[in-house]
Amino acid sequence: MSAFFWDDLLEYIDERRVVSILGPELLRVPQEGGETLLHRWLAEKLTRKLSVPADNLPAAQPLNHVVCRFLERGGQREDIYSRLRAVMKEVKSPTPEPLRKLARIQHFKLYVSTTFDSLLQQALNEARFAGAATVSPTARRSGKSRVMTKAFCFAAPDFCRGWNGGRSTRASSIASSTSSWKQAWR
Repeated sequence: MSAFFWDDLLEYIDERRVVSILGPELLRVPQEGGETLLHRWLAEKLTRKLSVPADNLPAAQPLNHVVCRFLERGGQREDIYSRLRAVMKEVKSPTPEPLRKLARIQHFKLYVSTTFDSLLQQALNEARFAGAATVSPTARRSGKSRVMTKAFCFAAPDFCRGWNGGRSTRASSIASSTSSWKQAWR
């Protein structure tokens, strides 16, 4: 990437025009001998809970692969969610450092996560509210694709309303309280 790109990006951040969109690539958890992507770790654990073979998990979308194997073997979709929730409770990982760094950037007023975990929420609460459970997401489905995104908004109500498709959504329903976004806006 050129120097112009980085100059422009820094300028956009300074102008508060950047929306941070995060996917599963930043979510790493400690594992024996190093670390691994959260979704891979979850996939490996879920194979045991669902009694699905763990061999040949692909590098891309291993969690989806486990779910498909389970369903192909006659498993019920409803059984997946409770097992996955149980596996998520086993995650005893500190907040991933990339999320900590992004959460500390005060010029970012809107974060969008395409993952189902609460690690971004945890990072924002740690970085901006001394760990207090202040931030809560607003979930939204993206059309027919069934992709769920979560947003954490610390901006003025009009900005948050714009992200929410023009619907009249108060910032307090996106951040957990009006005082939360006001505090973060400073």
